[in-house]
Amino acid sequence: MEIENLNRQYFESLKTSDIYSNLQTLEQLIRNELDNSNDFNKTLETVLTRLNHCGHNLARLEYDSDIYRFREVWGTNYHDCGANGLQIEVISPNNVYLTWVITTQNTLADKI
Repeated sequence: MEIENLNRQYFESLKTSDIYSNLQTLEQLIRNELDNSNDFNKTLETVLTRLNHCGHNLARLEYDSDIYRFREVWGTNYHDCGANGLQIEVISPNNVYLTWVITTQNTLADKI
């Protein structure tokens, strides 16, 4: 299985009950790429580019760093109140956590 097989269209076609197992598969594929890399940051950039090319449209939502590690969160643009999709939390050197965010169109912004 390749990262590109787990594109946005594929995830959107899944039943809610099947999303979690596919997120685990994608998470493991990303971990394997990062674990086998000599340059964590460059590999992360490559993985994010590949995910964007297959429809996930990720933007950096958060970034924290200190001397020993950094933490980034990538996901759909949070300014789009109806946004849903893949969210990735990366904590160097090798922790990756994926979430599939589902929101409704009935947001607070719709009521203002």
